[in-house]
Amino acid sequence: EMCIRDRYKVYAGQEVRLTMGCGEGIQDCANPGVLRAEFCEVPEDRAPSLVDQTLKVQDAKVDMHLSSTIFEPMEGRLAGLNANFHFHYESLVKAEFDKIKAGTGYPIILSIGSRVILHHNGKRYMNSVDLKTYHALKAIDHIILGVYIALLGCASGTVSDDKIRETAASIDDLSENLVEEGIPENAVAGCRHVLAVAKQLCANRLEHLCTSRETMSKELMSLRDAIEQHIVIAQAAVLSGLHEIHAMYEALMSEEERESYYVAVAVAHQARSGDISKSYFLAMLNEQEGPGASQEHRVLAGEGVWDEHGLLDMVVRHCIDRSVGVAFFGDARRMQKDVMTPHCLQMIRDFARTGDLRELTNVSACPYSGRLTRSTTK
Repeated sequence: EMCIRDRYKVYAGQEVRLTMGCGEGIQDCANPGVLRAEFCEVPEDRAPSLVDQTLKVQDAKVDMHLSSTIFEPMEGRLAGLNANFHFHYESLVKAEFDKIKAGTGYPIILSIGSRVILHHNGKRYMNSVDLKTYHALKAIDHIILGVYIALLGCASGTVSDDKIRETAASIDDLSENLVEEGIPENAVAGCRHVLAVAKQLCANRLEHLCTSRETMSKELMSLRDAIEQHIVIAQAAVLSGLHEIHAMYEALMSEEERESYYVAVAVAHQARSGDISKSYFLAMLNEQEGPGASQEHRVLAGEGVWDEHGLLDMVVRHCIDRSVGVAFFGDARRMQKDVMTPHCLQMIRDFARTGDLRELTNVSACPYSGRLTRSTTK
């Protein structure tokens, strides 16, 4: 099963998964306008979070996904040779996937929400971190955030007083049943403080007292210690479960494998920096977080990649690109950013400083010295 994200080689008769919204199907590279795939029913046992569309390639002529319509140039002598690059690259990706399935590739650990998955020696292991405490405490903090946003909505007339009364009543009921809802004993007092402030803000609105942003902000700032306590308790629970699973997986590996396995963590855009699972693995593998993918080695962050195949694909391409970086530039990380960045940044700075287009049109890059030289000809 292969997940098509943007441009993947596919084979006739191979079943693939097409993520919703990524495209309409597979086209024959020789006939860009001809659809060569049809949608099938989603298997009933597919997890709700992975409900994608399943399709099956119908035409044996298909060998590359949208190659003639996506990859420029589309005409001339360069078109076929450039398509060959994509063909061979995707062939190499497939070969690396085959190694993982056969158990001859490197071990890979994937962290996707509560699931922690290991691919090792041709076997797949999956265990889950208990996130009940994490989600319960996060929901408590969402309550005060929800009240704040609702009161802003009241000011604009989009939220009624009846809705505020209903929210206040629900807060009262929850406050008396926190342990039953999964809140640990050492967080109950802080949670009740948060709920009390949320209820007071609701009461202020219903009594027509001031609920401006500035007034509410003073109340909300008083919750900082309680909210940060929730964060510490929640993350401690996550780390405990994650470490137990990680230790179990490392015990399955040889000493050599423990020094070479890869980890891919699914992360959200806003929470990419400092994500708890990613930070844990960075610390355990003695790596540092950097901007984007620029400093990644064995621990990778899959921003917005929430499916298993997508993370595996990211690891495979990461390893291939690192070998390319070494072969062409003597730098394994060179392909983990725009390959032209070292030269372009100085050109951009020069242009931003002078505003003179000639700063761009008269620049060429010297591949041997790595320095920028300006052409003396117009």
